[in-house]
Amino acid sequence: MGGSPKYAGARINLESELPEAVKAGRLKLCDPLTHGDHPDPTGAGLRSGVVAIPHLRDYLAPRGVGVPLHFVTAARPRSVPADLLTLAPDSPVTYEKCIGRERGSGITNAGDYLDGVRNTIERQADGYFTLNEGAQVLADNLHRLDPIEIVKRFRLAHSKGELPIHAHGSRFRLEVGETIRDFLDLLEVAELDAWLRASAGYGFPNFAAAPVDTAEVLALAPKAARPMRKTWRDVAWDYMVQRMRTGSFATATELNHALHNEAGAGLSPFDKGEGQHRGKLWVREIAQPLSLKTIQNNWADLRAALRAV
Repeated sequence: MGGSPKYAGARINLESELPEAVKAGRLKLCDPLTHGDHPDPTGAGLRSGVVAIPHLRDYLAPRGVGVPLHFVTAARPRSVPADLLTLAPDSPVTYEKCIGRERGSGITNAGDYLDGVRNTIERQADGYFTLNEGAQVLADNLHRLDPIEIVKRFRLAHSKGELPIHAHGSRFRLEVGETIRDFLDLLEVAELDAWLRASAGYGFPNFAAAPVDTAEVLALAPKAARPMRKTWRDVAWDYMVQRMRTGSFATATELNHALHNEAGAGLSPFDKGEGQHRGKLWVREIAQPLSLKTIQNNWADLRAALRAV
C-alpha cells in the first residue's frame, strides 16, 4: 500500500468491500489451483479464492487507486521481467524474496529493483553467487535439501579452509574469522562445484543449456572489457553498519536522519541530494540517490550485519 494515507484508507475500505464485490459479480474470483472461475465463491471458497491482478486493477481504476506490479525475486534470474522494463524508474513495485536466509517482502521503486536484477544477472554470468543464492539453487534442484542448512555447511566448510568465500565488492578471498554476510558475500562457481563433488558427490547445477538473456536486456560488452557495476551496497554498506554501531539507532528513519546530517563531511560516502533528489542521500562514488524507503527495505539486513560483527 506504499504507506500513503490514500492507500491506507483504501485498504481499510477494501477489506469489507471486495467480498461484497465478488458476491455481486463486479469482481471475478478465481480458483486458487486452476486460476479459472471459482466454482463456489462463497464461505470457505471466498476465503481461499484468489483475484488476478488485472481484474483487481480494472476494478480499482475508476477511483484512482493503482495496484503496483508484483515481482518474485529469483535466486538465479534468467532475464529481466518484461513488465519491469515498461515502468518509469520511480514507479512503485512490490516484491517477495525467499532465497536461503533472505525471506520477506517489501515495496521499492522500479529503477532500484531493475538495477538489482541486472546486477545479479551480470554477477552470476561472471560465476559468482551469494551464499543464499547458491544454497537456494541447490535446494531448488535437489529438493531434499534445506537452503538454510546448506548455508550453514558453506560457513562450516569455510571455517575449515575447504571452501573459499569472497568479499562482495573486491571479490578478494575472506580469511577465516572475517565477517561473512550470507546475502552479500560470494561463492565462486568453480570452487563451489569442486567442493560439492569432493564432499557430497554431486556438482553445482549446470545452466549452460539455458543461457541468460543478456543481449537484449543488458547489452553487455565482451566480458574482458565489461566493468563491474557498483551499487550503493558496495559503496556505503560498511559505513552505514559502522554508523549504526556507534549511534544505536532504533529505526531506519533515525539512521537516515543521522546520515543526512553528516553528508558531505568526514568519511561519509554521501552528499545531500539536490533538485529532483532533494530529501534523499546522494551516493557520491556511483552518482545515484538513496532514499529512506530503500534504507527501510534493507533495515533487517543492516541489523543482521550489525549483529554479525
